[in-house]
Amino acid sequence: MAGRTAGMFRRMAAALLVFCCVFTLLFPAGVLAGTNVTKVRVVKGGVSLRTGPSEDAPKIRGVHSDYELDVSDERNGWYYVYYKGDWGWVTGRRVTVISRGNSSGNSSSPKSGQSVSSSRSSQQNSGSFRYFSGFGNITVRPNQKLATRSGPATRYDEKAGTFNVDSSVLAMSRSYDAPNNLWWIQFQMIYRGRVYCLYTGEQRFSGLDVSRLPVEKVIGRCTVSMSAEAYYAPCENAARMDWDVPANVSCDIYAMVPGENSDYIQIEFYDHLRSTWRRAWIKEWYADNEYFY
Repeated sequence: MAGRTAGMFRRMAAALLVFCCVFTLLFPAGVLAGTNVTKVRVVKGGVSLRTGPSEDAPKIRGVHSDYELDVSDERNGWYYVYYKGDWGWVTGRRVTVISRGNSSGNSSSPKSGQSVSSSRSSQQNSGSFRYFSGFGNITVRPNQKLATRSGPATRYDEKAGTFNVDSSVLAMSRSYDAPNNLWWIQFQMIYRGRVYCLYTGEQRFSGLDVSRLPVEKVIGRCTVSMSAEAYYAPCENAARMDWDVPANVSCDIYAMVPGENSDYIQIEFYDHLRSTWRRAWIKEWYADNEYFY
């Protein structure tokens, strides 16, 4: 009798263990805590989406500044959110609560595959131009032909061309060229249906107050995980450069812009194969280390 009783308890313990494992997989730790927070916005610098509510939990991916995330649950100052097909935890220290509900929160996370909205701050459009976030976007008119390069100095061997532009363009940012005592201006234009973000000297724009444009600076570093397509601008209809960024190259990052299918980062690196400096826009997921999270 004692043996049968012990065997029964062992089977019950095993069944309970299996149940706990299945429950943990279906409902991550803390997901039943509930919350009246329904939406948060990521603060400047971004945040990591993690597998658990802890700094020690593995990263799933990074979330850029100003994204608005739907919240399912909360635990110890961490929020369980949805971002681009993934559920994960973000720390409350890197987000701002922008919406609260009247209830105590959801009793469980949405099922896998359930459609949940995740929105980012809107980007304004004017005419054929897209106003890229983080830039000055000042409408200016060239006073002469625009001799351009892909970066803000003559050391950038990529000569994008000389354009006879008789319409307005958007001045985006500035970079100081100390040896020549001038500002290089990054500007955006539409040419043959494609978007270009190029550099030219300030003297080619009459009446431009360069102080209204943000000064470019390095905001981080990354390594490109595989050969990446290089673009002239951070959008789906950007013109392609005639070269690709090599795999495993280390880059400085100067800007990041939310995109329709992928975010974009503006990178700079030295191309040892061609002995020249390069600057280009690539899709963010090519960067294998998310420097700003």
